[in-house]
Amino acid sequence: MVTSHTNIIIAGTSIEGLVLARALERYDVNVRLLEEQKSPAHEPKALLLYARTLEVLESIKLAKPLLETGIAYHSLEFNYEGKQIFTPSFDFLKDESPYPFVLSLANCDVQRLLQRALVKTSVEWGMRITKLKQNGLKTEAIVEKNNMEERIIADYVVGADGIDSVVRQLASIKCKMDGGSELMMADVKTEQRLTNNAPSMMFNKKGIMFAADLPGHQARIMMVDREEPYTRLENTEASLRGLYQKITGLPLSMQTAVTVQSKQAVFHQAKEFRAGDVFLVGEAAHAHHPMTSQSVNLGIQDSINLSWKLGMVCARACPETLLKSYEAERLPVARKVNRTTDWTVRSLAVQKPIAVQARNRTLKMVEMIEQLPEAFIRRLSHLSVRYRASAPPLKEELRRAGALHPGDRVPDAALTDFENRKTRLYEHLQEGKFLFVMRTSGSRIDKEYAFIKRWIRKSAPYFGSMVQPALVSPTPTMGQPDDILCWSERHLSREFRQLIGPGESMLIRPDGYLLFHSDAAGWSSWKDAVELFLTAGAEWNLEEQEARKWRQNFKSISRKWKKQLTFSK
Repeated sequence: MVTSHTNIIIAGTSIEGLVLARALERYDVNVRLLEEQKSPAHEPKALLLYARTLEVLESIKLAKPLLETGIAYHSLEFNYEGKQIFTPSFDFLKDESPYPFVLSLANCDVQRLLQRALVKTSVEWGMRITKLKQNGLKTEAIVEKNNMEERIIADYVVGADGIDSVVRQLASIKCKMDGGSELMMADVKTEQRLTNNAPSMMFNKKGIMFAADLPGHQARIMMVDREEPYTRLENTEASLRGLYQKITGLPLSMQTAVTVQSKQAVFHQAKEFRAGDVFLVGEAAHAHHPMTSQSVNLGIQDSINLSWKLGMVCARACPETLLKSYEAERLPVARKVNRTTDWTVRSLAVQKPIAVQARNRTLKMVEMIEQLPEAFIRRLSHLSVRYRASAPPLKEELRRAGALHPGDRVPDAALTDFENRKTRLYEHLQEGKFLFVMRTSGSRIDKEYAFIKRWIRKSAPYFGSMVQPALVSPTPTMGQPDDILCWSERHLSREFRQLIGPGESMLIRPDGYLLFHSDAAGWSSWKDAVELFLTAGAEWNLEEQEARKWRQNFKSISRKWKKQLTFSK
């Protein structure tokens, strides 16, 4: 048996696995990307990418090619019995993100694009993992190909191999799995658009249908027959046309069906996302109803979150305790999305007249109160995700309107240097490093440079060379060091000015979340915050964390409703 060594094994060429492989190429690590299938498979899936997903993909230079491939929509449509009852818009996000829309594109197109983007890593097809053995230092994987076995000894193994994850099973990670109704999915070639310039969810007494137009006169359709929800559907064009007409009352205007697939909708949630040196991302860790497109968005963000932590640990830039924060941060997010999508699908499937009436009235009321559709879209777009539980606390004197708490997402922002070159904040995260930003207080710039260099030197035992320093200054300076970015304060957006005041500094993680924010000129306060994040911050009890967040959200929602709903005699 041949024996080989590597830093990381990624099992599966799902979108999440390919994103993880691409993100790890930014670091000095060896990666083997293994796929059990012998060639790429085409599976019709709802693939809508939301704002936060596109933001993190920008950090690995993939947002632009995806935008050139897909169709951007600025709203969603919910229809009951042919009437629009809820049409939330993404347009208000233009002040919060460069991507105030939802991007619709084909699953197979994204996988091909991601495979072409790989530079150092190649897919090894037909490689099936049959055994995993951990000894506390390394993980040994036995891989079979063409009846030949290979032993691969790795530092870490990541399962990105989908709902029926072999890695999850071999690592003995428990998973709660529930089966839903029978779901028909199809990619079809159309003569004209099926939707009214927005991904559409139609539901009535006969069924539920999701439709989204794709580039190249194609569309994706997903349908559930509510009259016979558990009856096995045939994978034929005739069956597709029949169910479409049954639900919509209209014939399906298409040239041909590219793929038709019927299967039971499966939802699951792994009890943990890590077992020793084995990690799970994407549908190996959690699966949600395909109509919601939440699985792939969550999975991509899982991969980005894990990539920089694995990369820095394998490159010996950060201590291994950093890896504890992956599960501490991503598992609560997946649980929350699981509850939300489950509630959404169940509410669409209600059939009793009183329940249908209550749901429709609720949706209309939600649309009338401005903050509620915005909160819905913000959550759907994952812009409200934050990791405060694993982050250091915010100093009391920095609490102000527009200020971020450590663990919050840092909004992307337009920047301009003193040679009038325009960039965006997330472009400076593309090397996979932390970004240390300091805004001058009006004192001598040479003192600010000296502080930055001292800060970088002091932080080296914690982050190695994985920090990119930047200075925001009102005027250009002579003798600016080449290794320090310098941006013009005069061209800062109002939002960015609120994030960081004069004399303040902040450390931004490679995935665009704030690690710490300080107004102190010394290293001592930073040292405590960095050590807390790398070690103690990841030790939160997840159940306690979930309960605390639920209480905070309940109080916040209660206050909003009291302000919005006033009753007069």
